[in-house]
Amino acid sequence: MYDHSSGAVWQSTASLGVVDEGSLPNMPPMWVSDSSAGSCMAINESSGEICGRVFDMIEWRHHCRFCGKVVCSRCSKKSALLPLKWAPYAAADFDWGLPRRVCNTCFLVLAPYQEGWAAQRAHAHKTNAVDGTGTSFVRYMNSPISFALSDEIKKASYTLQNLTDGVNYWDGDAEYIHKQLRNARGLLFLTVARLAFIGGVRVGTGLVIARIDHGDQGYRAWTAPCAVGTFGLTFGAVVGAEVTDTIVALDDAALLELADESTSKVSLGGRAGLAFGPIGRAASGEALLASDASATAATSYSHSRGFYGGVTLEGAYVKVRDDVNLAFFGKQTKAQDILIHATVQPPNAAQPLYAHLDNYYVKADAFAAEHPEYFASTSTTTTKSSSNPFFFLCAPTHNDDQSTTVPQFEQDFRARDATRDPIKPDESSLLGPPIRGPMPPTNSPRYPQHAFAYDRNDSYTNDVSSNPFASPEPKYQPDAGAWPESKNAVDI
Repeated sequence: MYDHSSGAVWQSTASLGVVDEGSLPNMPPMWVSDSSAGSCMAINESSGEICGRVFDMIEWRHHCRFCGKVVCSRCSKKSALLPLKWAPYAAADFDWGLPRRVCNTCFLVLAPYQEGWAAQRAHAHKTNAVDGTGTSFVRYMNSPISFALSDEIKKASYTLQNLTDGVNYWDGDAEYIHKQLRNARGLLFLTVARLAFIGGVRVGTGLVIARIDHGDQGYRAWTAPCAVGTFGLTFGAVVGAEVTDTIVALDDAALLELADESTSKVSLGGRAGLAFGPIGRAASGEALLASDASATAATSYSHSRGFYGGVTLEGAYVKVRDDVNLAFFGKQTKAQDILIHATVQPPNAAQPLYAHLDNYYVKADAFAAEHPEYFASTSTTTTKSSSNPFFFLCAPTHNDDQSTTVPQFEQDFRARDATRDPIKPDESSLLGPPIRGPMPPTNSPRYPQHAFAYDRNDSYTNDVSSNPFASPEPKYQPDAGAWPESKNAVDI
């Protein structure tokens, strides 16, 4: 197990030695000029034939950095690190830790060297400096778009630091923040820019990181970071522009869906808030929907900058940024290997984020010890996912045993239902017969979008055979339609 608090690097680049490059060319090739190549020069690795695809306004020219030929996009989908023996012929500022575009044939030649080269030169092994001073205003000015995972690590570190320290921290937020993040299985950090007038757009980048233990050994360990991006639309009565730093608590199901390359992810969320002046904050809920119709819950806490107000419904596409991960780790790295299987070693460049995570959870654990009533679990149910896209409105709390705590407002609803005084079903009223629609069973959460149906004096009927809220609960009959109806009730 990797202990981030020790500050140890998982592998020293000095002990790796130099990968043998003797069989590779001693100098880089001369590039073929664009004007002399009217079609793709790549050779198909299976048939041995030249591709020959004609270049036009749609099909652009690309140079293979290893052989120098002009190739099309289909024949140059791979990127690879280049031999270090070419350094005397390169510019002084050439980045040897960044994979370059090569044709598919040349990638097969370079593939055996990539693992060793990445272990020596990848950006993941570099030192990533973060300004940790409390007086620095830089940490409040995160950019919504970054093209390097090392920059995303800095942004996430600043966001986590701002969460419990600085001009925007309010003690009243502590209960909500710690309750949502303390037992999260994963954390999603996003910096999103919104620009809207009635409708608008949102775009941003960030990273996601997952826990690889349950904290039972006295510390929390984390996976390597994985770069993500988001783009979406905003609808509603809204006007203005803002930049928001957001931390989203994810459960196991959300992590699985986010790392699943076979499904596209869409984030749906309701928002009601106002950002005015330098700093504002908001708490919201979101649902991560996948193309396989599943949905998972996510709750977030945000810091905002700008002027932006209104009530909106937002939808955004959330995607793992494979190109950014490639540039950071120096090789193709799948999101599942980073977040789920945890086979990618925690990089040295992420040490600032690990340090801020350790500092935050020390505060969160101390708060939980001082206020155990905020974290008491009175009713739990194991919940992996939900097919209800509004499941996020219940904002469940995730515990160490991977169960979820029933929200307090749901417990209040159940307690109120148990103490209601029943009335006679034949009681007359000037309002006519009671109105009742299809209702959920008593052992499932009542979502805010469901209309609560009451009898004449705001109480439930005591007709056990027809009242879905009575005990024992009537059996639901999907073939017969809705719930059994009372003779004194009509459907809506």
